[in-house]
Amino acid sequence: MNKLVKLSMVAILAVMANGAKAETSVSADGKATVKVRKGLAVEETKNMDFATVTLGTGAGTVAVSSDGALTPSGDYSIAGTGSAGVFDITGPANLALTVSYENGVLKSEKNGKTEIPVTVSGDASITTSDVGTVSLKVAGELSFKGTEADADYTTEFGTPYKVTVSY
Repeated sequence: MNKLVKLSMVAILAVMANGAKAETSVSADGKATVKVRKGLAVEETKNMDFATVTLGTGAGTVAVSSDGALTPSGDYSIAGTGSAGVFDITGPANLALTVSYENGVLKSEKNGKTEIPVTVSGDASITTSDVGTVSLKVAGELSFKGTEADADYTTEFGTPYKVTVSY
C-alpha cells in the first residue's frame, strides 16, 4: 500500500510540474440564423364601382367581377361602367401570400340609416413578382332590398371592406 501512495504522489507531482490542471469549464461556439423579409404594403389604387343601378321590383343584386363587368339580377338595370377594386401590394420578391376579405356596408349621407351590404371576393393566394410587387383585383356584390332611397351610397359613410394580406 505504501508503494501505491508513493506512486500516486509522484504522478501528482509530475502533473503539477508540467503545469497541467483539471478543466473546470468548457465552451463551444453556437450558430444562429434569421430570415429577413421586407414588410408588406397594401394600397388601394382603384375604388370598386357599381356605376348607377336602377332598382327593379323586390330584392336584387348587382355584381362586379374582377374584370369590371357588371351583372344585375332580375329586372334591375345598370347605366355606366363598373370597376373592380384594385390593390397594389409590395413585399419580398417571389413570396407566396395569403389574402382574406371582410365585407363592407354602403350608406348615403342623405339617408344614413339605409344600408347596402357589399360582399367582396378575390384570389385567396397570390405571389409577388421578381421585384416584389403584385396587383390584386377584388370583385363584389351589392344586395338590395328594393326599397333604398335615391342617393349616392359609399363605404365612406358605412363600413369599408377590408383586404388582409399575409405571409
